[in-house]
Amino acid sequence: MCFHSSCRRYLSRKPPLRPLKGAPVLSPPQGPRKPLEDLYLKFNQAISKNKEATKLYEGTSLGSYVATTRTTAIFCFLYAGWNFYTTTSDPLLSVSHFTTYALGGICILMGAMGAVFVRRGTSLITGITASPTHGSIPEIRIKIRRTIGFLKPREIVTSPSQVKLSSPIFVSKQQLQTHDMRRIREAFHERAIGPRLSFFKEPLKKISYFTWKTLINMRRAFTQEGFVYVEVKGMSGTFCLDMTGYFGDEFLAFERCIAEASR
Repeated sequence: MCFHSSCRRYLSRKPPLRPLKGAPVLSPPQGPRKPLEDLYLKFNQAISKNKEATKLYEGTSLGSYVATTRTTAIFCFLYAGWNFYTTTSDPLLSVSHFTTYALGGICILMGAMGAVFVRRGTSLITGITASPTHGSIPEIRIKIRRTIGFLKPREIVTSPSQVKLSSPIFVSKQQLQTHDMRRIREAFHERAIGPRLSFFKEPLKKISYFTWKTLINMRRAFTQEGFVYVEVKGMSGTFCLDMTGYFGDEFLAFERCIAEASR
């Protein structure tokens, strides 16, 4: 009895409908894309317009800044060495032990400051470019200035998800558009080139400008004003990005990808 009832139920089932030959087969509905995937897609579309790699960032000439940091570091090392020599090896005056220890502490402090200034003048980013790939994630190339300036910069190949910024540059301004980026770029460019002064026509103004520039570089070396630290996964240490450099229109999309990936 059970066997006949089960056979009856099996035969009463309707066979599954098969699509007709030549009829289009609909793919199952896909879920909505994630915000990060949309940002990658927009970024890839933006940089696909150019045949060559898209320039996202180009640093200004940092020769004066590097020269200032190295000169200050040399002064700190020379001061520490001379002070240590005149205090311990060949003292000019007989001083108390407390004074000797205090001067020794100053030597250590000046040596540490010299090391800091040497570090501040290295690992500077000179350029960032982006190239589209077959997938949705673009390829990012970061160029790092070498210790000897005339050598070819070191290049790091990575992706936006592997990059992290210590502080936002433009992404916090959600209403920022391309024309706003252009105005900011023009203001940074005018500030970077400075006034065009001839030394032979206006020597005092030229000397005053160079003195002011040196003091500004020393302040930036102390406080790191106008610099953003960039971390790349898989690379030791951090790299410095000068905010007074040139930022392309596509940098805004690049930074939004970084901000979304770091959440």
